[in-house]
Amino acid sequence: MGLSASQARLLSLTARQSNLEYEGQQINQQRTTLSNESSNYYNSLLEMSVPVPPSTNDYTKIVYTFTIGGNAATVKEALPKKDADGNTTYLVSYTTNLSTIGIAENEAFKTSASAKNVTAKGSETPYTGSWRDDDVEQGKNYFLATMNRIGSLAEAKELRTKTDSKFYIQRDSYADGDIIIGPDGYQITKDVYDAITDVNAKKECRFYQEEQESTPATATRYTLSYALIPNKSTFDEHKSNDVIYQIEESSDADAKKGVFSYKASNGENFTVVDPQYKDAFVSADLDINDYYQYNASSGVRFVKREDVEGNLNSQSVTIKTSAVATIDVVKENSLSNATIEFDAQGRISTITDEEGHTYTMTATTETDNAAYDDAYNQYEYNQYVYDQRQNEINANIKILQAQDKSLELRLSTLDTQHSAIQTELEAVKKVMSKNIENSFKTFNA
Repeated sequence: MGLSASQARLLSLTARQSNLEYEGQQINQQRTTLSNESSNYYNSLLEMSVPVPPSTNDYTKIVYTFTIGGNAATVKEALPKKDADGNTTYLVSYTTNLSTIGIAENEAFKTSASAKNVTAKGSETPYTGSWRDDDVEQGKNYFLATMNRIGSLAEAKELRTKTDSKFYIQRDSYADGDIIIGPDGYQITKDVYDAITDVNAKKECRFYQEEQESTPATATRYTLSYALIPNKSTFDEHKSNDVIYQIEESSDADAKKGVFSYKASNGENFTVVDPQYKDAFVSADLDINDYYQYNASSGVRFVKREDVEGNLNSQSVTIKTSAVATIDVVKENSLSNATIEFDAQGRISTITDEEGHTYTMTATTETDNAAYDDAYNQYEYNQYVYDQRQNEINANIKILQAQDKSLELRLSTLDTQHSAIQTELEAVKKVMSKNIENSFKTFNA
């Protein structure tokens, strides 16, 4: 009976011992998994690039300047090359800053434009006379006609009531009696249109037919307005290509109306731009035909035609003006087969062109502060992202460490239980051994 009880106890302890060992294996497996996760996080920390603040040296360059032809010049680059004798020469690219006369816009200086109703002696008949004594004939003004769009049918009806204006409808192609507006926006004759050989310029011409009773109400209407020719040189500039009119202002209510000229807020007429300013417009890369000219207290000023035209209801519209001014123009230049001398610091001291002219260099350092500030702002953002990611990884590692500590305590408890069971197993085995020994002794007797 004692032997049977010992055997049962032995089996129970053995089963408990196996369970403890299995649970211990499971905990060790979990700890291995946690260790791998923790290792991955540490590797992520090692793989992270630490943000480095930018250095001003990276945004600072040496700029070489010199004087050539009385103008300040700046070296862009010097590309070395070998000549036929194996000597090194350079292709030196440089820019010059030239002060020239151009057109400068001025946001602060504005005027208002309004249309003034005028009449003409035979305004539909082009001027065919000649200039007397190379000057304007007394009592006469000379104008170029432009075609302007009416914003709506209601506006056209209002103008027709007030001014007895003529209106026109734009056509796709020319027909007898049509008004032709040339590529520069002024009226031209049929002969001039036929003589245009530039295909693109010809496509820019527009044709207008006088409004008919059958004209649809939805059709867009246009009306003629006139820009004053200021002097003989301007007249000569246009007389071969454009239709020129003589127009006089009229206060006679019964006089023929429907022709407009534009005036600035100071009462001065907007005129065709004088050709003497052509070079100024070219320097500013502007088209002289896109502007009107008028006199202001500060001198001659210019307004964009598109800002002026179409304002035919005598309502003032504020528009920006421009003026002739000194502007800076940058020109690209180069020196071929130049030789370069360097100083002890490795900087360029002189450049000699292939004709033997030597130019002494002035070296200065320039820092692109805007680019540096942008780079520093990017660095601060990268540092913020780096810190956030680092804090996130450290927090996850702490969680894994806490989980591992809990498993370690559980494993320690299992180890203590395993040791106790092991001790008890050894005791049971001794009892069973003694019982077996006693039993055999009994039978042997």
